[in-house]
Amino acid sequence: KNNKPGKVLFSYLKKMCPEILDKEILDSRLFTQVGDSWRDMQPESLTFPIFNNGYIVSFSTRSIDPVSANKHYHMPGGKFLWNEDALKAEITYITEGFFDALSLEQLGYPSVSTLGVHISNEVLEVLKSSNRLVICYDQDINQTGQKAAINLTRRLVEVGKEDVWIAKPKYQMGRWEKDRKMDFNQMLTNGQEKEIHEAIANVSQPFTKDQMCSILKEKQERDERNRVNAGKKKEQSIRVENVRRIQINDIFRYLGISTGPNLFKCALPDHRDSTASMGIKDERFHCFGCCRGGDGICLVMAIKKCDFWHAIEYMEVLLADNDNK
Repeated sequence: KNNKPGKVLFSYLKKMCPEILDKEILDSRLFTQVGDSWRDMQPESLTFPIFNNGYIVSFSTRSIDPVSANKHYHMPGGKFLWNEDALKAEITYITEGFFDALSLEQLGYPSVSTLGVHISNEVLEVLKSSNRLVICYDQDINQTGQKAAINLTRRLVEVGKEDVWIAKPKYQMGRWEKDRKMDFNQMLTNGQEKEIHEAIANVSQPFTKDQMCSILKEKQERDERNRVNAGKKKEQSIRVENVRRIQINDIFRYLGISTGPNLFKCALPDHRDSTASMGIKDERFHCFGCCRGGDGICLVMAIKKCDFWHAIEYMEVLLADNDNK
């Protein structure tokens, strides 16, 4: 009550931990420095600590200002789960935000929040190691929450987690049309405990066993394609680095173009050079007349009027000839 706006969290922290240093305050990323004083980074917000393996690794905030454009703010430093200990339960309920998880916890359902619908692979691995999961994402009119729930289920199936279910509260268009969304916190706030229990009791799996097998097969095929493509990219990278060992003077000589110690006439076919305007420096050519230049690959592409990989093939022949000599 006696705190100035924007300094509620800071004042509480200094009161509870008077020995805290300014550097520790700055490192927490909860505050910003204004002149000689500190202010809360997100005023008018509730701050939630994010634990990982028993340690606070980050913070997230939830605005309590009804007109705020930014409801959530996640501190930089990684994306984690809120209330990760709930994953030890036989059934864990997954929500988008803190308030939904708190609402379900209040009714006796162990819940974690994914802090939104964009799930990192690190979080996915943590969810994979749990028991049964029930996804309780928001029931938005634009179906953002529903689509995110389907996508999360698919990703979990791809990593071998099949015991995943989705809770779908009965949607009442007239009642919720104004808010454009429906979540479990809103339901609890509006006294719809019965509907929440019904939604939890009537969960369903979005994919059949056959569909799960197809998802796994698609994932395996996609992984194999990625492996093959990665191998091709590595091979291509080796080829490019290999031909770049050729000195640019050798390329000029192989192409039958005379060069000099200083400037010489431009060798590019579409530049009629009457004076010496091309030079070489640091294994790159440059023409001061037509303002073009580049490395040895660019030179071959320009002289031979070919694309990148044909230039690489041409230079590989040159490299083989040099090696044979």
